[in-house]
Order: sequence, then C-alpha cells, then structure tokens
Amino acid sequence: MPEWISDIYCYCNQWCERCPLTARCAVFAGTAALGATEHEPDSEGFWKELMEGFYAAHPDFPRDAVEGLTVRPVTEEELLDARRTQEAFDARLGEEAAWAAFAEYRDRLYALLEDTDYWRGRARTSAEHAALGLCAPQELMREAGRVTGYLHALRRLSDVGEDRLRTAFGLLLRPEEERGLQPDGLVKVALLGLQEARDPLADLYRVFPDEDRILPLFAALGAAERALKGRFPEALDFLRPGFDEAPVPVTDREAGERPWTVASGSAAR
Repeated sequence: MPEWISDIYCYCNQWCERCPLTARCAVFAGTAALGATEHEPDSEGFWKELMEGFYAAHPDFPRDAVEGLTVRPVTEEELLDARRTQEAFDARLGEEAAWAAFAEYRDRLYALLEDTDYWRGRARTSAEHAALGLCAPQELMREAGRVTGYLHALRRLSDVGEDRLRTAFGLLLRPEEERGLQPDGLVKVALLGLQEARDPLADLYRVFPDEDRILPLFAALGAAERALKGRFPEALDFLRPGFDEAPVPVTDREAGERPWTVASGSAAR
C-alpha cells in the first residue's frame, strides 16, 4: 500500500495525465479501482469496495461514523435551503473584485473557445488552402492537432481555476477552524493555472495573429492575476502537499517513524 499524500487532490490542477504523484493520490487510485471493479454501481459489493478504498486512504477515520447509515430522498425543505444557500453565496461572490476579474477573463476566453462558427470557418479555409496546394495536408493536420491541444489546455486550466476559486471564496464564509482546506492553497492552483495559460495562449496567437480576440485575453489574464494576488497576498507562498514539498534524506531509524519528511520552501511560484 503506498503512502498517500493527505489532501494532494484538493490542491492539484486535476491534470492526472501529467502528474508525477498519481501513485500517492488516493483519489486517483480510488477512481482507477472503481473503473476496474466488476460490481454494478447499485450493488452492495460496489459500495463495500468503495468504502474499503476510502478506509485504506484514511486509516484514522472511524468506521462507525458511516457504517449503518441509510440513504433517503432529499426533502423539499432541504432543496429549498440548499437553493437559498447557493443564491446567498453567488451574491457574496459577486461582491468580490478578484472573482469579477477572473470571471472577465473566463468569459472572454469561453466566448472565443465556444465560437463554433469561427472555428468551422477556420477549418474550412485551411481545407481550401490544402486543396489548392497552398499548404501540405500533413502540415495542416499537425497544426490542427496543435491548436486542439492549445484550446484543450486553456479550457482545462480555466475550468479548474474556477472550481478552486469558488471553493476558496466559499471557505472564507466559514469560521477558520471549520474550513479543513486552506483558501490560499486553492487560490495558488488558480494562479498557477493563469500563469501556465500564457503559453498556449501565445501559441494560439502565433497561429492566428489576425484574430483580434486573442491579444485582449492577455490583458484580462493579467488583471485577474493582479486582483487575486491582491486579495490573497500569501497564496503563492502556500506549500501544496506533495507538489511544493520534497522528500529529504532520513536515517534508517527516522525512516520508520517519519517515512515522508519535507524540505521547507516553495517549489512553485
């Protein structure tokens, strides 16, 4: 059984294909195990297997806290309460200038990514150029693959950033002792995503320099970064479990007591 890194999934960008730490992520392992299970989701065996994986990842969690619980339908009153809570949170979120700056970048980005008429027109023009011999079909296919990768990265980074920021702002509404996760760590994920988004955005501009919606995205991205850093000035100093920590050599005696020690300092800024 590998030693799981506590909360690692909470502070990651959910890009598992690129992550070097999936072997120590209980969520990744659990998802893979459920994908390989022979039990149907509505069977007792499925949930038993699910909970065994949970207990393995959380050895200190008391089993009697969940065993014996029954599932019942949600009541109308509970649905109404949940709706009111969400509406109150959305109203509170609307007052946050840092969120508004991120939302401006996100909305501009999605307006470009979801403009299907524009992308179909680009594809049609490229196909016509290939038919006329103005460009090689092989190069056209390679470029299409690269562009697809740029768009995928931009969308993924923005989606995860939005999720992390919503969670972070939601935590600010709770007493600090009840939060569990750290808002700074969640905001750091969003900030690193904005930093990383510059590369695919620049690559996209190199392919489509005449598209006048790309350059303004850099300004919106920069404004979102500045606003988030101003609202959460210590976010980039947060040490995300696993990602910003590194194992340091320990003696054989220490290894039995502390198999995973960390070096101080942030590895990602």
